[in-house]
Amino acid sequence: MDKGGSEHSPEVVGKDDVCKFGQWLYSLPAEEQKAKHFQTVKLLHAEFHKAAAEVLGLVLKGNKPEASKCMEYGGTYFSASGKLQLELNRWKQELSA
Repeated sequence: MDKGGSEHSPEVVGKDDVCKFGQWLYSLPAEEQKAKHFQTVKLLHAEFHKAAAEVLGLVLKGNKPEASKCMEYGGTYFSASGKLQLELNRWKQELSA
């Protein structure tokens, strides 16, 4: 955000199957994809990427103040990131039990 640009486009950032975590998630065997938390994590991960693409799009348009709002408490990126992290922790706890 500080540089006002990125080597990635919002279209690429918005894809949830391009990052390493997304590649791993989508590569899980069908049986593991039936896990209670899988679908929720998949949805929240997609929302996280949508929010990240929104932030990048705002930055590229020169609207850093609005991009910053998205990343602050209550903003779309902040919320999406937090929800994903919570659900990942729930899934991890279930697997550890």
